[in-house]
Amino acid sequence: MSSVPYPKIFVVVNPASGKDEPILHVLNHVFRQYDVQWEADVTHKFGDATRLARQAAAAGYDLVAGYGGDGTQHEIANGLLGTTAVMGILPGGTGNGFANEIGIPKTLAEATELLCTSSELRRVDAVQMGDQYFVQRLYVGIEPEEQTSREMKDKYGVLAYGISAYQQTTHHPEYQYRLTVDGEVIEVSGTKCYVINSGRTGTGLSVLGHNFAVDDGLLDVFVLNTHNVETLVAATDRFLNLGTERSKQYFWRGKEVTIETTPDQPVWTDGEYAGRTPVSVKVLPGALRIAAPKPQVFAKTVYDAVLTVHEGHDTAVAAYEALLALEKEKAVKLHMAAVIRRRANGKLRIEHKRGASASKGMVGGGAIGLLLAAATGGATLGVTAVAAGIGALVGSSRSGLQKELKPLLDDKLGADDSALAFIIEAADVQRVRETLNNFGGQMLIAELSPQTEEQLLAIDQNEELAAALNTME
Repeated sequence: MSSVPYPKIFVVVNPASGKDEPILHVLNHVFRQYDVQWEADVTHKFGDATRLARQAAAAGYDLVAGYGGDGTQHEIANGLLGTTAVMGILPGGTGNGFANEIGIPKTLAEATELLCTSSELRRVDAVQMGDQYFVQRLYVGIEPEEQTSREMKDKYGVLAYGISAYQQTTHHPEYQYRLTVDGEVIEVSGTKCYVINSGRTGTGLSVLGHNFAVDDGLLDVFVLNTHNVETLVAATDRFLNLGTERSKQYFWRGKEVTIETTPDQPVWTDGEYAGRTPVSVKVLPGALRIAAPKPQVFAKTVYDAVLTVHEGHDTAVAAYEALLALEKEKAVKLHMAAVIRRRANGKLRIEHKRGASASKGMVGGGAIGLLLAAATGGATLGVTAVAAGIGALVGSSRSGLQKELKPLLDDKLGADDSALAFIIEAADVQRVRETLNNFGGQMLIAELSPQTEEQLLAIDQNEELAAALNTME
C-alpha cells in the first residue's frame, strides 16, 4: 500500500449537480496513479448523500468525499459529524461556495489529486440545529417557490443566484424578527435574516467581506430589509469590507442564536429547506475535519506595493520569475507584477506584466493599469487604456499611486537598471524576503499609504459589485 494520507476513499456522486464531465473516468485516472482503494455511489434524492456518507464511515473508509455543490457538501457533513472519517470536497456544483472557502482546487482532477497528496486537515466550525447540522449559512424569509430552481442554475449557472436574489428582494413583505444572540434580545423589522458560518460564495466574494472566519467559533447574524435602506447600506459596507461604523449596524455575533418571526417564516440551511421559524442554532467549534490544501502562512490580506530597483538589465526579470514560482507554491498571492525598464529616450517601459487575479477580468486589469500608469506616467501604449476602463474611480487612486511611485523611479532607475513592481494581497513574508534578497537591489517602497490602499481596495470590490449588478439588470 502506498503512503497516501487516505488509503481508502469513498466518493458520493450527485449526478444532478451543475457540471457535465466524465466523473468516474477522472476519479479512476487519478486514484490509480496513487494506488488508492476507492468506491463510489450516486444519489437519487435528498438524504441519500448523508446516508451513504454515514455508511462509508462505519465501513472504515478513511475519507468520504462528496462530488457536487453546496447542498451535497451539506449532506456529507451531516453524515460524517461524530465519526472518525475525514471529509473531502470535490466541487461539481454550480456555485461551490464551501469548496471555495476551504481553498479546494476548482477542477475535479486537481481536487481529487489533493485527496491523494495532502495530509493537511482544516478543522472548521459546524452549526447544530436540533438533530441536523449545516456548515455555510442559514437564512429566513424565502418561500420554497421563490428559491433558485434547478432550471435557472442550468440556464444561467452561478448568475442564477444573483437573478433570484434580485427577484426575491422586489416587493418582498416586511416581518417582525425577535433575535436572541447569546442571551441578548433584539427586536427588528426585516425581510430576510442570515446566520453565517461560512460567508464565501462560488464567485470568491463573501457576504461579510473579510470580517469573518469559518473557524472562529462564532456565528455572524444580520438582517436585511428592502423597505429600510439603512440595512442595505450596512450590508453593502460589510460586503465591501469598508469597516465603517454603519457596517456594524443590523449585525451581531454570538455562539447561540434563536430566531422568532411574526408570522412564521421558512428556514433554509446551505440552500436546503429545513422547516419554519422559530429556530435555534449553536456553533460547534472545529467539529468538522476536512482534507485541505497546505495552509498559506500569510501575514495579512491587504495591499502592499513593493518596488525594487536592480543593477543590470535582466535582474528584475529573474526576480519576477522567482516571484511567480513562489505564487505557484502558494507562498504569495499577487494582485499584479511587472518588470520596468528605462527606454533609450528616457521613458519607462513595462514588460512581463501580469495579474494573478486575471480571472476577475476588469478587476485585476484595473488595478494593474493603475500601478503601471503610475509608474509610466501614461507613457506606455495600452496601460492608460486599461486604467481608464474602470471609469471615474480611476481618477483619485491613480493620482495617489502616481504621486508615490513615479518620482521614485525617475530618481532611482538608471539607463542599465531594471525594476520589479508588484502588489501583494497576502504573503508568507519570510519566504518572499528570502527570495528577493537573492537578487539584491534597493527596495524603494514597501507599503502604500492608507489612503491609496483604501482607494485600491474600494476600486477592486466596487468593480466586482458593479459587474454583478449589471449582469442582473
